[in-house]
Parts: sequence; C-alpha cells; structure tokens
Amino acid sequence: MVGAPDMGACLDRLAALGVEFQTETAPSDGEVCAVAMPVRLRSLVVRRGFGSIQLPARPLVDCRLAEPLALWVGGVVAPILAENFSSALKTVVTGPGFECRNRNREAAGKISAHAIGFALDISGFELANGRALSFGASGDPAGQAVLRTVRTAACGWFTTVLGPGSDAAHEDHLHVDIQRHGTSERYRICE
Repeated sequence: MVGAPDMGACLDRLAALGVEFQTETAPSDGEVCAVAMPVRLRSLVVRRGFGSIQLPARPLVDCRLAEPLALWVGGVVAPILAENFSSALKTVVTGPGFECRNRNREAAGKISAHAIGFALDISGFELANGRALSFGASGDPAGQAVLRTVRTAACGWFTTVLGPGSDAAHEDHLHVDIQRHGTSERYRICE
C-alpha cells in the first residue's frame, strides 16, 4: 500500500462491483485507531443469478478491505455455497468491522487490524433456503467441510485468515484482514 490512498477511486471500484455502501466520517480514537477510508457495508450484488447478499451488521471497514471482501464473497463464497447446497447466499453474518482494540482483545500488545478498519470477523452465512452455516465446532459435517473450503480460498484474497483451530480467540468465527506483514505484500498468515 504505497502512497496516499485514493478514496474516490476505491469508491468507484466498489460501486462497479455492485456493493451497496455509505461513506462515513472517519472514526478515530486519538492517534492509535483511525479508519482512513471508512465505508459502511449494506449488501453485495454479485454475479448474475446470485442476487443481493445482505450484511445485516452493517460493518464499518476501510474501503480497501471492502473491495477484496466483495470479490471473494461474490466470486468464491457464493458460487461454492450455491454448488454445495443448491441455494443462493442470502446473508453474511459479521461483526462490526472497526473496533478500537489490541489484537485478540489483549490488554497490551500490538493494535488489531480492526482498529484501522482492515479486518472483519465472519461468524457464518445464511442461504436463501433457510440453511445457516456457522464457523466453529458445531454444525453438520458437510457444512463444516464446505466452510473449510471457503476458509482456504480466503487465503488468496486476504493477508491474514484465522479461524477455528488457529487460536482460542478465533474458535467461533473467521477473521480476514488486509494488514501488511513485514516487508513483503506477499506474506500471508493462513491458519
């Protein structure tokens, strides 16, 4: 992420992808927590035949996270779920996105990618046929196998993907973020 972010160009790309969003005033908490390009996500309109995918929590994220999120959900998640369950993806169940806090809610340590709008937690998906799929230990084996596929595919879109089995803080959701690690934009954490 070299140079100053271009909010207008990012918003144009989101609109072209069919993302329904609203821009927000940049939330900040002093010098530590701030979202440079804040957008509140409402829904994603993905490829023809999949319709609109709702985000009822209306997560607040940086525009630079919203773009790969829309591409991943529309190009990977929705087709995988439709193929495996013969139903369209209706809802992505998420957390709030922006949250001023340290990693894993620890009292001290590094700031979380949530604190700059670069992270989103996804607890599950709801399909048009009423089926709900949740990350974590519960759920049917077929659903959990498909969620593992979705999780593995996320590693190509985000710099960090953490979920059940990675650590205690991520046992019931999938954490995705675009925060850069080290000196390379190619470095990934996929657990």
